[in-house]
Amino acid sequence: MQTLASRLSLLSSICPLNSFFESKSLIHLDLSHNKITSFSSHTFSKLGDLRVLDLSSNPIKMLPYKPFAKNNRLKWLKLSKSEIQTLNPDHFFGLSSLKTLTLSKMPLHNISPYAFVPLKNLRYLDMDSCNLTRIPHSVIYNCHLTKLNLANNKFHRSSSLPPEVLAGLSSLSQLRIEGNPLIEFPPSFLLISHQNHRLLRFLLHSTMTLPVWRNEPCTPYYWAMQMQNQTASLRHFILQYSEEKMMKMGLEVCKGQFEWMKEQMDIYKELEKNSGCYTMRKLRSSANSTAQKLPSSNKINLDSNKNERLFDLPHPFLHVLIASISSNFLLIFIIVSCTIIGCFSR
Repeated sequence: MQTLASRLSLLSSICPLNSFFESKSLIHLDLSHNKITSFSSHTFSKLGDLRVLDLSSNPIKMLPYKPFAKNNRLKWLKLSKSEIQTLNPDHFFGLSSLKTLTLSKMPLHNISPYAFVPLKNLRYLDMDSCNLTRIPHSVIYNCHLTKLNLANNKFHRSSSLPPEVLAGLSSLSQLRIEGNPLIEFPPSFLLISHQNHRLLRFLLHSTMTLPVWRNEPCTPYYWAMQMQNQTASLRHFILQYSEEKMMKMGLEVCKGQFEWMKEQMDIYKELEKNSGCYTMRKLRSSANSTAQKLPSSNKINLDSNKNERLFDLPHPFLHVLIASISSNFLLIFIIVSCTIIGCFSR
């Protein structure tokens, strides 16, 4: 494996280094901790075998148009600690094999709803400390996503974790939200499957560190009711928050609110069945069944094409043909007319 590290050169621009990036055997390129502010759309275009690209800790202001279009074997892209504020789909065009995307500590202000659509095989997305006020809507297209780091952002209300987004992330096993100033319990947490023990454990531990656990009296009891059918290893964290204690504390309203939230989340459970990976599997299945029927339909099309070839002629030729036919009809009409007139004149 060939690796190129340029940490010590304090690069101010990546463009003069194009000669270094023509090696087709380069697998790992580390350009972190430099002074790179920009690069072109073609900077990495000749590195077709590149697997890891580290551009972290550089004052990059913005990404060029389709900068990684030729890097379809890239597995790990690191852009953390840059100054990029906007993300669009063209920034990740071509990265169909990418598994890990590191965007932590970036001052993001504008993320397109379709920014991550090209990343169809993404497994881990790190957006720690990215100035986010809510989970980016674009992650719903990453149906294979298993780890999502949203720690140390600005999630404040329950709307920061909307159910329509979490419902589409059925493959998640890790969701980090610690370090957020969350003061409301997100009903979307009730969408998590009881079988997803790892995700439940991560969210429970994260929630215990947030203001909502201390300032919202019902939050511990919401978790207790949600986990009542879980294994002992999960329930022992919240054993003290029993229904009996809830009643003694005068918090019987918590149970009613919990049941109301669960009822509201029922509709979003249908989204999980009709979005993400499930939908992709249905589309592939439909495409395969259609492909099996193609031979007979193609035969019909071939036969019909024989009758349609006349209309596939170039326009000038078609015009001449029509004019010729019209003139022939006119000539025949004149001959017939003259014959009739001659007969009557006799």
